[in-house]
Amino acid sequence: MPVHLGMTDDETLAHPTPHDALFKRVFGDLERGGALLRSSLPVELSRVIAWDRLERVPTESVGAALRGLSSDLVFSAEIGGRRSYICVLVEHQSTPDPQMPRRVVDYVARIWERHAAPVDGRLVLPLVVPLVVYHGARPWRVPLDIGDALDIDEAVRDAVGVLVPRVRYHLDDLTRLDATALRARGLPAWGTVALWALRSAFDRGFVTTATELASLFQQVAAAEDGGEALATLVGYLGFISRPGEDLVGALISQLDGLALEKMMELEEMLARKKREEGRQEGRAEGLAEGRAQRGTELLMKLLRLKFGELDPETVQRLSDASEAELDRWAERVLTASDLSEVFA
Repeated sequence: MPVHLGMTDDETLAHPTPHDALFKRVFGDLERGGALLRSSLPVELSRVIAWDRLERVPTESVGAALRGLSSDLVFSAEIGGRRSYICVLVEHQSTPDPQMPRRVVDYVARIWERHAAPVDGRLVLPLVVPLVVYHGARPWRVPLDIGDALDIDEAVRDAVGVLVPRVRYHLDDLTRLDATALRARGLPAWGTVALWALRSAFDRGFVTTATELASLFQQVAAAEDGGEALATLVGYLGFISRPGEDLVGALISQLDGLALEKMMELEEMLARKKREEGRQEGRAEGLAEGRAQRGTELLMKLLRLKFGELDPETVQRLSDASEAELDRWAERVLTASDLSEVFA
């Protein structure tokens, strides 16, 4: 029976973040997605999942009710001969989401609502294992179990005992990994580099660890889709760069060989693109200025034909006017009996 692996974020699907886009692009691949989950999930669980049966399946198989909560990254495999679910929630916020326990409960409940089945007169629910992958700026101190979020003291908790509701998620906190630990997870090169980039989103010091992962950047560059992968990486680093920062340049300074060559090619391509965009913006601004000038001159001509010579104040007012004002005044020329009605 299949096990499903879904991914979500606190952002809506209609507006995916660049973090989402990078994660989905890299770990939507069967090999890299499976490797991430094998390295993230508890060892005991990982051992009973049939990883060789891992497949990518359409989002629709999860159900319409879940599409508002999950992304379209879904896999299937077999686990213990029974249908189960593993949902991967990706958190990019600088501050850990205190709503995560409740969100996990909501996610699990919706899966159960979709896939609950009566068997021999009893309710049978699929196993749901939530996994949260976090790479924010602050330590994760949010409870891992909904029961730990309840507003009750220890005496009441002891009295309630087993009646305390329990829905727990597993946390994969990337912020606890240094470059050595990240590499030790044994992911494919592009997977490790992608996690390195996600770590760099909030930990600027982590950018300097690229030297320790230089061989992995070389493997990414040498791969058949290496150019596309590095272009994705450059785009992401550009997005997370703050004003005055050059994370792409910082990375290039730590590379050599093929990776350095390809990264410099990408940097030059981006520079040419920016120069071209600058020229196009300049031409567009010139055209806009030309249109505005012609509009001003035409309106002045119409006003002079109808009302005679214009005084200096009116000429200045027309010269300083916006396009919207020029359009509005031009519409009034035909019906106005004097200048005051044009500018009313």
